Amino acid sequence: HLSMFDYVAVSGSQEGRMIEYAPHLHEHFLHPAIIDQGHYRVPTHPGYSAEMLATTLSDYRYPEGRFWQKEA
Repeated sequence: HLSMFDYVAVSGSQEGRMIEYAPHLHEHFLHPAIIDQGHYRVPTHPGYSAEMLATTLSDYRYPEGRFWQKEA
């Protein structure tokens, strides 16, 4: 969660800061970022919430993944 790192260790301010929120991608992550009433919620799991689900990794592995086989 780089926005949290920026606030705590770099800028110390939320002024002029934005984060990208892509809810259509949340289904692919083990612990997706959470926005609550327009504010980023601090994660309860360690790490950057970047761990992807095993099914997503296998489905989109190029070129043998299910997604690419379907496109071919």
